[in-house]
Amino acid sequence: MDSIVNFGGHIYAPSVSANQDVYFSSADNPQHLFHVYRARRVHGEYAKPVELKLTPTGAPAGMEELDPAVAPDESFVLFSAGVRGSPQPYHLYLAFRDGAGWTTPVDFDPALDPYEPDCPQLGPDGTTLYFTSKYTGPTQWARRSRGETERDLARDRAWDNGVTHIWTLSLVPWLQAHGHGTAATK
Repeated sequence: MDSIVNFGGHIYAPSVSANQDVYFSSADNPQHLFHVYRARRVHGEYAKPVELKLTPTGAPAGMEELDPAVAPDESFVLFSAGVRGSPQPYHLYLAFRDGAGWTTPVDFDPALDPYEPDCPQLGPDGTTLYFTSKYTGPTQWARRSRGETERDLARDRAWDNGVTHIWTLSLVPWLQAHGHGTAATK
C-alpha cells in the first residue's frame, strides 16, 4: 500500500471491508496511543486515512483502541480498547454504523472479560468472532478420582498452559439484539 495509508511507523491489524476500505490501528498522536483509522478505496486508490474517533466522550485519559474487525458491509466494527498502563485488561467493544459516523461503543460482553480477549477478527461469514486469549479454565481438584485428575493434568499441560489460543464466538445474538440480524453482514 502506498504512503498515504502507511503514514506512520506503528500501523497494525488491518481489516478489509467488502468494498476494499481498510480499517487499522495506528499510533500517530503525541501520546503514541493507538486509535482506529479507515482508508476509503475510491476509484482504485486509497484516500487519506481518517480516525474513526471511537473513544466515547468522558472516557478515561489514556484510552486507546486497537485491532479493528469491520463487518463486510461496514455496518459494525469490533475493537479492543483500554487504558494504557492500567492493571485492567482491555475489553472488546462494538460500535454500529450511524449515518456517516458510529454509535457510542458498548462493552461487547463483560462475560468475555475473564478471557482477556485480544486481536478480534471476523470470519468470512461476517458473524463469527475469532480472538486470541491465554485463558485457562478452572479445575476442580477436590473429590476427583485418580483418572479424572490425570485427565485434568494432561489438559492443563496440553491446553490450559497459559499459551495463547484462538477462540470463536457467534455474533448473531449480539447483532440481533441491536437490530442488525445476519443480513446486515452479507
